[in-house]
Amino acid sequence: MVADNSGHIAPSELIDAGDWFPEATAAIRHYGDSMIEYPSGSILALKRVEDNRLIIWGRNYSIETTEFRITKRLQDGGEDYILAYSSNESTYSDGRLIHSPIRIPKETIRHIDLVLGCVTKEYSNGPIKIIKQ
Repeated sequence: MVADNSGHIAPSELIDAGDWFPEATAAIRHYGDSMIEYPSGSILALKRVEDNRLIIWGRNYSIETTEFRITKRLQDGGEDYILAYSSNESTYSDGRLIHSPIRIPKETIRHIDLVLGCVTKEYSNGPIKIIKQ
């Protein structure tokens, strides 16, 4: 990704996924272990949610706030919040979740993207050709 002086981010590389995700509006790399269905380093295909009233609670989304971007399973948190849950339910020795649910104030959300799918790489014997435009 490349950022310009206005703060907008433009893609610097494109990956052709064929016809797997025709409705995708973006793709990002996922890092971390809070969502067990997405290995760290995998690529998530995303579709921008234009109307936040149409969020499907219980589905996985990428949420960008004024401070961070995370991928979580969303639930309704009432008028002022969205609740974001991890699928990794690992706990500390005292029983507390390592990846606790997060309350995200709605006023801090820049945008939300539905996760359409995940692309992972298990093995490679050489470079992957990336098409640059």
